[in-house]
Amino acid sequence: MWSPEMHRLKSKVSKRTMKSQNCLIVEECPADGKRVWINTPYDKPPDMKALWEVVDLTLADSELDMAQAYAALCRKHPPRAPT
Repeated sequence: MWSPEMHRLKSKVSKRTMKSQNCLIVEECPADGKRVWINTPYDKPPDMKALWEVVDLTLADSELDMAQAYAALCRKHPPRAPT
């Protein structure tokens, strides 16, 4: 694991967790690393049906194509892969 704020990373992750998860703390950001957040509150995923209802109402009198709206939404909030 790597963080630009190494002291915070070391204070948030215990040695026991590091050992049990087979993790290492490295000094430089790995080129092929994946971004994760720890000790971060996550919001509940949006209700997609309600979201699309708002989009439909907003765009009802617009010339904007729904495919364009969906593409813009996906660029801003990429769909999550099923787990």
